[in-house]
Amino acid sequence: MTSATQPTVWQAVLRSSLLLTLFAAAFTLLMSGAYQLTRAPIAAAIQAEELRLVRALVPPSPPARTIREITLPEAITKALDLNPPAKGYVVFREAEPELVIVPARSRQGYGGDVVVIVAVNKSGELMGARVTQHHETPGLGDYIDPERDRNKTRPWITQFSGIAIAAHPTPWRVKKDGGFVDAHAGATISARAATMAIERGARVASSAFAQLVALANRERGNDEKGNQP
Repeated sequence: MTSATQPTVWQAVLRSSLLLTLFAAAFTLLMSGAYQLTRAPIAAAIQAEELRLVRALVPPSPPARTIREITLPEAITKALDLNPPAKGYVVFREAEPELVIVPARSRQGYGGDVVVIVAVNKSGELMGARVTQHHETPGLGDYIDPERDRNKTRPWITQFSGIAIAAHPTPWRVKKDGGFVDAHAGATISARAATMAIERGARVASSAFAQLVALANRERGNDEKGNQP
């Protein structure tokens, strides 16, 4: 005979479901709290790394340069295939704009997205590029990152430095596809993705050079007005 105080099967199931729900809620709150605590430091670390790579694209010779960070307009962000809000940079040599530096993305990497930053001068020359994010196969496709490229004398990505963008009006391709860009055998997909991102960034930065310089000057003017007593 079943005791009156003994839980029924449905009561046991309900109790178990309630305990699981409470456990899931507690776990979610814990993970959410951890995310909130680590989000700011992670974002700061990512920004610091991007600024380090930006500075690597700025000529070290005197006179000193000024780097102004800007928030990219929505249309430019979309053209670069980025998620808003996206940041760009304008480099001034004394009072004259020298470089525009923007990120750009390709979704065609072997391991996922490949994100780069490119530096373009006012003459429409691509002065340099760096990979800021990729998930390519270590030791095979990660040569697109100069810090992982085994060729320290002439890393793969340096072949883009000095390219006159208007001189290459057709889509940029690796040599295997009939283009002018070198690629390592067995890791062409990585080179294709990086080339796509670099070309995208170079063309957008070149066409929007004046717009981004004007934006940098306007944001600087707003900052100075805001700092006035």
